[in-house]
Amino acid sequence: MLNPEHLQSLDPSVRAYIEGLQTQLSASHQTIEATLAQIARKDQEIHLRQTKIDKLTLELAVLKRFRFGKRSEQMTSEQRSLFGNPPFIKGAQK
Repeated sequence: MLNPEHLQSLDPSVRAYIEGLQTQLSASHQTIEATLAQIARKDQEIHLRQTKIDKLTLELAVLKRFRFGKRSEQMTSEQRSLFGNPPFIKGAQK
């Protein structure tokens, strides 16, 4: 920035131009600060949403494993008896 004493020694039209540029610079700085604050809020929101997605994805995987896992596919003795103990069923008697 120019020193005020140096500014006073300049032509009035040049001084007005420089002061206008300083005002624009100050306004641009405020706009940048507001934009950075908005970006920080959006980043935090994205992080929270991604954490929620990760949590739900893990929960879904656990529920799928519980529902469709190996243990849930095994037949009970009552279910095996309905097939008359064919040889392709694990645990069937020959």
